[in-house]
Amino acid sequence: MVNCHKERKRLKVRGCTYRVDVFKVAEDSDRVPLVLLHGFSLSGRIFSFLAEKLSKKGQVITIDLLGHGDTEAPLQIERYQMSEQVKDLTEIFYQLQLTHPVLHGYSMGARVALCTAVMSERHLSGLVLESGSPGLFNAEERATRRESDEQLAVRIEREGVDSFSGQWITLPLFATQSRADRQQLAIQDSIRRNQNALGLAHSLRGIGTGAQPSMWDEISRISCQTLLLTGNEDQKFTHIAGEMLKKIPQATHHVIEQCGHAVYLEQPEQWLKQIENFWAACSQEGRNL
Repeated sequence: MVNCHKERKRLKVRGCTYRVDVFKVAEDSDRVPLVLLHGFSLSGRIFSFLAEKLSKKGQVITIDLLGHGDTEAPLQIERYQMSEQVKDLTEIFYQLQLTHPVLHGYSMGARVALCTAVMSERHLSGLVLESGSPGLFNAEERATRRESDEQLAVRIEREGVDSFSGQWITLPLFATQSRADRQQLAIQDSIRRNQNALGLAHSLRGIGTGAQPSMWDEISRISCQTLLLTGNEDQKFTHIAGEMLKKIPQATHHVIEQCGHAVYLEQPEQWLKQIENFWAACSQEGRNL
């Protein structure tokens, strides 16, 4: 049996300290690295139970995004902008010597991953967008969303993360998660309730859906293989993925049955199957880059 080694790292990245966990097997692997990015109010820990299984095939990296988990929450709102976070992610790749990784992102993490694929010069072997979006189409929609994101940010700062956590999980978007494994749900609840209020608030202001520039006209530039992953009960993001499929040259879209917004949580075995197959295919191509 292959043993998984987990190494917790604290990386200084452009003036901020990041929490990064590296899961790897004892012997060499021919897989390119796989990087997993979490959603809003979560951390890289949500992927630990999956990363341990995936690491039997190769190196898996989870990252706490800026203002989340054990990564620093800087005071300057500007530091949270998407362009800044893409630079951070690229620097993390450089420090860890991750050559042509496969980059996966869930929800907010999917938006960061997508923008990295568009903005960064570093070539990816593959891109996985789980329940992700290129942003809102027009300026009016973005302005309306920025206003609601700011209201939520202020509420988090005033009432604290405990109050926010209890309200957040009741959103219709997450209703299907009640069927998920209770232990994993408890882990996610603990992660949310231990977040930094300032970090979450500034994250909304910096890379919330309203703050993010629209990437709809840019995603045709994504040159790597791309997997769009959604749950069939999440009609909104399944529709968005269908529209992205028309624009991203090497994209495929897999819809997971009996599943909502969080495929990794609600259908982990199906998630593992999709990720493992895609990772293997991208690794074969990545070795030739």
